[in-house]
Amino acid sequence: MATTILYEQFFGKMDKPIDTPLNGRIVIVTGSNTGLGLQTAIHLARLAPARLILAVRSVEKGAAARDTLLAAKGVASSISASAVEVWPLDLASFASVNAFAARAEAELPRLDIVVENAGVNSWKQFGRTADGWETTLQVNDLATGLLAVLLFPLLRKTAALPPIDPSAPTFKPHLTLTGSEVHLVAKFHEGTLPGSILDNLNDETIFQQCWSDRYNTSKLLNIFLSRKLAELAGDKVVVNVVNPGLCETELGRDLPRIMVMIMRWLARTAEQGARNIAWAATEDTSAEPGAYVSVQAVKPTSPFTHSNEGKEAEAKVWEEMVALWKKVGGEEAKRALRE
Repeated sequence: MATTILYEQFFGKMDKPIDTPLNGRIVIVTGSNTGLGLQTAIHLARLAPARLILAVRSVEKGAAARDTLLAAKGVASSISASAVEVWPLDLASFASVNAFAARAEAELPRLDIVVENAGVNSWKQFGRTADGWETTLQVNDLATGLLAVLLFPLLRKTAALPPIDPSAPTFKPHLTLTGSEVHLVAKFHEGTLPGSILDNLNDETIFQQCWSDRYNTSKLLNIFLSRKLAELAGDKVVVNVVNPGLCETELGRDLPRIMVMIMRWLARTAEQGARNIAWAATEDTSAEPGAYVSVQAVKPTSPFTHSNEGKEAEAKVWEEMVALWKKVGGEEAKRALRE
C-alpha cells in the first residue's frame, strides 16, 4: 500500500482536461477559503457555473478567498462577481450544518455539484466540539455525512429537472467527498470495533492509544460514507470520493516541524491536487457507485474495505451514523434518509 501511495505521488499524471460546461448550474464547495477547496473552486469557476457558493467557517476569510478566486486566470471571463457567494458553514456544529442545508433548500432552485472538501487533522490533540464529538470525527465524517444527507433532496430534485440546454451533454448532479490515499494504510484500533464504533472513536482513552491513525481512520470512514451515500442516491446522483494526494495546505499546520519539512519535499501544490477533485466533481464515475478517484481515474480501495471485517464495519458505522443524523438533523434528515 505504501508503494502505491509513493508511486502515485511521484509519477501519477493529472493531465486530463477539466472542461465540462457548467453553464446554468449551481455549485457548492466547502472549505473553500484556502488550499484545495479554493483551488477546486477556481477550477470549477472557469467552467462558467450560474452560481458558485463558497461554504466557509469564517465569512471574512471567505470574502478574501472570493477576491482571490475572481482574480485568478480565466475566471473573470467565465463567471460574474455577483455569481460567487460566501455562505457560513462550520462542520464542528451540527446546528450550522442544518442551517446551511435549510438555506440551500430555501434559496437554490437547483444544485448540480457539491464538493465536500472541508476537513481537519487534529494530530495529537484530543478535542471535542460543542456537540460533544471528537473534532476530527465530527468534521471529517459525522457532519460531512449529515450535510450530504440534507442536500440529497435538492440533488435529486435537480436530477429530475429538464435539461438546461437540450444540445448540452447529459450531466448528473454530483456529490464529491475529499478523501485521501492514507485510507489505504488505515486500520481500526483493537478497542474500536466492540460495541459502538462511533462511541469508541469518541473515547479519549482510545484516541490516546491510536492518535497517529485518527486522520487515516477518518478517511477510511469517508470511503464507507461514499459507498453508502451512493446506495442512498441511486442512479440519479453521482457520488464519489477523491484522493488529491499529499498536498501542501493548511491541513498540515499542526504537524511537527520535521513532518512539515518532509511534506514540503514530497507534496504537490494545492492547485495540482485540486485537479483531481474538480475532475471527479464533473466526470461521470457512476459505473462504480461511490467510486474512489485518484490521479484522475477510478482506483481500487484498500483490501480492508473489501474484507468481511471491513464490510461489517461499514454497515455498522452507517447504521450508527444514520441514527445520529436522525437525532441531530431532525425531520429533514429523516425525510432525506427515507426518500
